[in-house]
Amino acid sequence: MAYITIDELQRLGCNPSAFDDLSDADLTMAIAAASSEADTYLTAAYDKTPLEQVPLALKLHVARATVYHLMTMRGFSPDGDDRLILENYDRALAFYKALQKSQQNLPNTETTPKRGESVVVSSAIRRGW
Repeated sequence: MAYITIDELQRLGCNPSAFDDLSDADLTMAIAAASSEADTYLTAAYDKTPLEQVPLALKLHVARATVYHLMTMRGFSPDGDDRLILENYDRALAFYKALQKSQQNLPNTETTPKRGESVVVSSAIRRGW
């Protein structure tokens, strides 16, 4: 399952005209690859991938990764004006790694913790038990 659509790629990842010369099939393949890349990290933190509910934060980073992969095929200058493409990809990878290590959680997702993990509930108020 892809985490973003072509429309979301154009709204979150880049200028809509940046990939006018690519077919929808090419864009769809790049989106699928970036979504799969995200899943390689998410499987460490979530029992089931692909996630059914996709928060905007994940969509943003998948869009950034998709742009990076498309541009590496086309060619870009990571030391020049295109450095933002590489920086955004690095941010996406850092986001995925933080999710993988459970240092960050996705908002608004109903997920099951990995087996072996426990939930601890605490309260500052004494309950008298």
